[in-house]
Amino acid sequence: MSNINITPLFPTLFTEQHLNIDNQKLVDYANSLRQQSPSRSGGWQSPWLEDLTQEPIAQLLDLVQQHWDQIASEVFSFPQEITIKITSAWINCNDPGLEQLNNNYYHLHGGNFLSSVYYVDCCEQSGNLILIPPHHFLDYALPYQLVGEQNLFTAQRYHVFAEQGKLVTFPSWINHFAEPNLSNTTRISIAAVSYTHLTLPTKRI
Repeated sequence: MSNINITPLFPTLFTEQHLNIDNQKLVDYANSLRQQSPSRSGGWQSPWLEDLTQEPIAQLLDLVQQHWDQIASEVFSFPQEITIKITSAWINCNDPGLEQLNNNYYHLHGGNFLSSVYYVDCCEQSGNLILIPPHHFLDYALPYQLVGEQNLFTAQRYHVFAEQGKLVTFPSWINHFAEPNLSNTTRISIAAVSYTHLTLPTKRI
């Protein structure tokens, strides 16, 4: 558009990274925990993992923490005394079929700063992660049928393809949900959320 300055305001952070980790150990870990607590139709969600220092979850969360440290430094330019720390983590096992778990419905992670999902085991058609833009009321004003081409100003959904070994991160205040698993195998993912943490200097005696 000639003679008009266009500025995309308030961009939303989204990152992807493939991790080099033994996913089979994480699959076995998830299945062992699942056997200890009841499942329901559609799959299983763990309670918050109590011991985040237990292997193999500790190795994964260490890589997640490194990922967040890089975001804190390179994206937010936080000073050293401000860090992004893991608040909690849990496991999602979405079985094949149309039965829904909590992560299949719109939700956000209140009180947290960043959210990450790591895909431990998945395949084609096992269901994507759908992110809803902060300006979600655009659906009301601009029905998707009227959008000829999606761009920064018209996009109403962002589809994240589920891929084994992929870690994705986005702000915890972004509404999101997981599609139903239409494959023949269980989709296993591990989620973690964080808050910003102020490390106070040690008092000298």
